[in-house]
Amino acid sequence: MGFFLFTQPLQAEAESKLEYDLDVSYNPSSFEKLKVTLPIPEELQGQKLKYVISLTDNFFGYKSSALLRMKSVDYTNTIGPTSEQNVIQMSSINNFFKSSSDINYQGFTIFIDYQNMADGTVKRVWYNIKFINGLVTAYYLDENGDELAPPFKSIGTIGEPYAVQEAPQIPGYSLIKIEGAEQQGIYTDPILTNQTQEIFYTYAAKPMPQVGKVSASFVDGNGMELAETENIEGEVGEPYQIEAKQLEGYQLKTINGKQSGLFSSEQQSVQFVYEKIIQPATIKGQVTVHFLDEAGNKLAEDVVMEGEIGKYYEVGVQPISNYRFKESKGNLTGLYSSKGSEVTLIYEKKLAPNDPDEDMDDPAKSNQSEEATKVGENKEEAISTIKSASEMEKAPATPVKFSSKKPTTVKPSLPATGDHSELPISLLGLWLVVAAGSLYLYKRQ
Repeated sequence: MGFFLFTQPLQAEAESKLEYDLDVSYNPSSFEKLKVTLPIPEELQGQKLKYVISLTDNFFGYKSSALLRMKSVDYTNTIGPTSEQNVIQMSSINNFFKSSSDINYQGFTIFIDYQNMADGTVKRVWYNIKFINGLVTAYYLDENGDELAPPFKSIGTIGEPYAVQEAPQIPGYSLIKIEGAEQQGIYTDPILTNQTQEIFYTYAAKPMPQVGKVSASFVDGNGMELAETENIEGEVGEPYQIEAKQLEGYQLKTINGKQSGLFSSEQQSVQFVYEKIIQPATIKGQVTVHFLDEAGNKLAEDVVMEGEIGKYYEVGVQPISNYRFKESKGNLTGLYSSKGSEVTLIYEKKLAPNDPDEDMDDPAKSNQSEEATKVGENKEEAISTIKSASEMEKAPATPVKFSSKKPTTVKPSLPATGDHSELPISLLGLWLVVAAGSLYLYKRQ
């Protein structure tokens, strides 16, 4: 049903205002029929309503209070008294404006008053109808015009600004030109301009990238391979970096070639040359031990003790057959040094055959022992002296050996020396004792 409306709106309560924003794809310059669905508020649905649409008196600019006038308006009302229906349709608006110069591309605003027939209350509902009538389309094509990506569409209202996204990166292609509309601009009316707003992005296929290779070898000074050769690849012109390997027992000496640079179309190589890490030898100190009699004659081969510099050493007395230790020259204990040290052990002949070594373990005690055959001032003195010497000679011999608190290198044990009879010396000693006794008795008389 179509007819002209020139009715006045119902008296609506001020607090009853409701508002809807609606987007409609429509270009008014086409003067085509407009079909738009106007929703009824949920709170009014299911009620028996009376309503008035007065476009001639209540037709405003989009979201404004400026009245717009039309030549005439036709509409079809599809709402009915049944509770199931909840929308009203404006099926057509003809002769929307008097001329093309009066066209409003943005849209319009209307209100409808709904009256509840049961209680007479009225609610006014505003509808802001925006025309979506501007379109800018961006195409992404190869040099043959074939589509490389889906087109991008920017939709808006004629007269408003638009902005199209930047040209996307397409793998394997590079952008070579942009044609058509600007990437940023104002939506225009394609009917009046007889021209669509389109942008064409043209791409060219990239040539297949050249691959460069770099090999890295790890060798010693003789060219012997110490680790597996590494090969790296990359696009020509791209940078590369090769790190030296950490190889146990070796240190990097030189690098032949470029450790970093750019891949090229030619084969490149880098050689890492290593040298063995030589551990410094432990510096040792020496202590040389000499074995001499009282006259300075050698009784045994020297013994050389070795040890790490700064470490402790201790020299023990070596027993020599038919000799007893008398004294030492040099430090029997101390620290190894780089200059070396010497210790001389001096021995004396035993007074009688089978005379045991006395106090061999303690050089200090040996140095304190004196000649047991010293003549006394009286007989008792002489007898006491002889007894003491005899008891000393009967003392058990204690083996004495070299020792060190830290491991040392000691040469083989000394050979036994002086294996011959000492009978003449013993008889001489006995004679001296008898003579001393006789002299003592003679003085008593």
